[in-house]
Amino acid sequence: MSDISSSTAESSLLLWTLAAIVGLLASQVCLGWLQRAQGALRLRDNWRDLLVAAATLGTGIAATTVLLLSGEALSFPVGYHALAAPLLWLGAVAGCLPVVALLAFRQRWWALLLAGLMLAVVAGGSHVGWIVAAGFRPGVQWKEDLLSGAAVTLVVGFICGLWTAFGGVGHEVERRPMWRLVAAVIFAFTLFAGQEVVIAAAGVLGQLGSVYLHQVPGSALSLFCGVLVPVALALMSVDLAMRQRRRRRGAGSTVPHRRRRRRHRYRSL
Repeated sequence: MSDISSSTAESSLLLWTLAAIVGLLASQVCLGWLQRAQGALRLRDNWRDLLVAAATLGTGIAATTVLLLSGEALSFPVGYHALAAPLLWLGAVAGCLPVVALLAFRQRWWALLLAGLMLAVVAGGSHVGWIVAAGFRPGVQWKEDLLSGAAVTLVVGFICGLWTAFGGVGHEVERRPMWRLVAAVIFAFTLFAGQEVVIAAAGVLGQLGSVYLHQVPGSALSLFCGVLVPVALALMSVDLAMRQRRRRRGAGSTVPHRRRRRRHRYRSL
């Protein structure tokens, strides 16, 4: 029994670590592309950057939720509804799109508050949706006080992260990468804490089985979210860093061209 419990603890710790890494990388890449999009004046000039930012953050929210659910010490394997799983991922991406669009053109205090509330709704809906999509039996009995605590955690955490990234300190050009990293850490911690409170509110540890085990196995989905997703996010982070370095070099090397003096040839008298 001790070997089984130690193996379960190690597996849970690994999945929690992967969830934290995915949340951190997704938040950092999303904030980086969002800051690139803020330089445009019109939506048609930065819509590709906004799509990348929304897809990255939405994927991070969905993958973090799946990894944290798989990291729970359950006595049975988990599966998900075949139709609900892709819809939850697409819903997270679609929900993040108006948030990044708002932040691309408005960084005032009211916009940060509104964006934080919208992100809390998207993340909270994703957390609840994946638990419902697992089809736990004998059934989930939600605890409203814990759900309210999860909502408060998500709202406060996302607003603090957005304020760190786009508030007064976030506008300092020299320290912007550092503040973006701090904001990504806050985002990852918020996703982690919010999901754990939602899991406690659902009483997942008291469940006995998962109805949709044979539709989308949780082990296969966790493998995808814990291996392929962080690798893709790491490559995107490196690509973003290289783009920003080239952009700074291009801005620094822009020197006004001097007009060349024309040499006039005079005929000898």
